[in-house]
Amino acid sequence: MCSKLEKENVRSENSLSNCSKSGDVVFLQTLCVVVKLQGVKKRVRAFIDSASQSSYISERLVNQLAVQPLRTETVCHALFGGNQTDPKPHRVFSVEVSELRGMYTCDFEVLFERKFCELVPKINDQNILKKLRGKNIDLTDSSCEGAEIDLLIGADVMGRLLTGNVATLHSGLTAVESKLGWKVFGKQILWKG
Repeated sequence: MCSKLEKENVRSENSLSNCSKSGDVVFLQTLCVVVKLQGVKKRVRAFIDSASQSSYISERLVNQLAVQPLRTETVCHALFGGNQTDPKPHRVFSVEVSELRGMYTCDFEVLFERKFCELVPKINDQNILKKLRGKNIDLTDSSCEGAEIDLLIGADVMGRLLTGNVATLHSGLTAVESKLGWKVFGKQILWKG
């Protein structure tokens, strides 16, 4: 359906979703950041998703900050399994995102989406947090208020955020540093004994 509408500037992009029904805990790349939209700042929970071609902002955050879009773009989403959505208009916003201390800031555009993910677990296991602290890794997501994800940072921005620093934990998790802070992801191996 999108190929017929290319003359109208319809974008097509891929989106992947991974959902575990086995009961295992799979942590995704989340962190706490400060978002600035049209002069208004808010501390939010962000999800870095290399499988998303674009970055997104939640309806909840847009409504809280009462901001106006720059423009509207029409996008088709190609989904895991070969499905594709119908063309859908997305409002576009310009955001400034910084790490919690304000030592790094970046600007990029985000698409408005009502909701882009369900519950994304936080790492609250004190043993894991202690091991991370032992490696001088400060995990900001654990201290971020609320569970909602209000910012999804896609592959369009992710590459310029990576520092190259990586740490592997024996629990099966991997910590990766970005200019916005450390994020931990992977399937947690639970030792039975």
